Amino acid sequence: MAWKLGKALLVAGATAIAACCAAGNASALTYDDILGNWCSQTARLEFSRDAMGVFVFADKEHLSRKVTGYEFTGSVVTVRWYLDDKLTSSTFGEFSPDGKTMFLQRGESVPRREYHRC
Repeated sequence: MAWKLGKALLVAGATAIAACCAAGNASALTYDDILGNWCSQTARLEFSRDAMGVFVFADKEHLSRKVTGYEFTGSVVTVRWYLDDKLTSSTFGEFSPDGKTMFLQRGESVPRREYHRC
């Protein structure tokens, strides 16, 4: 009985430590986490400090949008950019621990979408 209780406490402790470590990584997002190329099934996003490139696979169209800034809040990154003359934003979160996957967060007219480093 004592052995089972000890094993349960060990598993609970390891789970708590893993959760704390994961939360620590998620809240420490920086430019390194977002800058570079990210691909979905339909497009490639190319982030630099002052621009966001969008390459649409279906029609091979490449657009470049001016980025006015990045906001790092907890485990999400909000990219502020211009669509024509209108300032808008996109929020990315759910970054994987290895930094190879993130998700565009659902918005008013934007579905949640998975991106991976490419």
